[in-house]
Amino acid sequence: MIFEVGFVCGQRGMGKTRYILGVLAGEPRFLIFDHMGEFSRHMRDGRLSAKPSTDLEELADQLDRNAGHGIARLCYQPDYARIHADFKALCRLLMVAERRGMVLVVDEIDQFAGSVRPPAPAELLRVIHLGRHRGIRVLAAARRAADVSRALTSQADRVVSFRQTEPGDLKYLRSLIGADVAALPKLRRLCYLEADRGAVRFSQLPDLTAVSQTG
Repeated sequence: MIFEVGFVCGQRGMGKTRYILGVLAGEPRFLIFDHMGEFSRHMRDGRLSAKPSTDLEELADQLDRNAGHGIARLCYQPDYARIHADFKALCRLLMVAERRGMVLVVDEIDQFAGSVRPPAPAELLRVIHLGRHRGIRVLAAARRAADVSRALTSQADRVVSFRQTEPGDLKYLRSLIGADVAALPKLRRLCYLEADRGAVRFSQLPDLTAVSQTG
């Protein structure tokens, strides 16, 4: 899946995390800012293969050892007391010239780049606007589309939405995707609308629960 800035949204339990895991399965180089602990849980249950870290210096060493080539699948879980400082520091780490070809993954991005507060930090904006020149891409997610800074969504060349019902979110997504958002309130679990550089389509993730029960 080729994108420079991807944005995924939808109500809880509709499939956002599963979508992201599917994208990461095909990515040899990524860095997850796992401030919610969600991806660390999936590492423990075997759904995600990545090297965990809780120390920024250790993370920088891991990035340097795999600078610009080879597999680097990393997951950083910050101390909640320094979550915003660590997020800015991680964005700065990525923009070092040698750390190319990485996908920065952030769930609940509205906690760092909200539509009102908090404003998107300069470090994240630099990744969004200049990262593509260094092979750095962004994959961000949130439950509510309207809660996310336009500084990020306006740059998204791929927008994926699972079920949304709030009028404010639908209005926000209409400005990004178009009239097809009218179908979002009726989407079932694991179904989503994807807009990729102007091309819009509906799709569905596989129901792994059903497969395991029948197979």
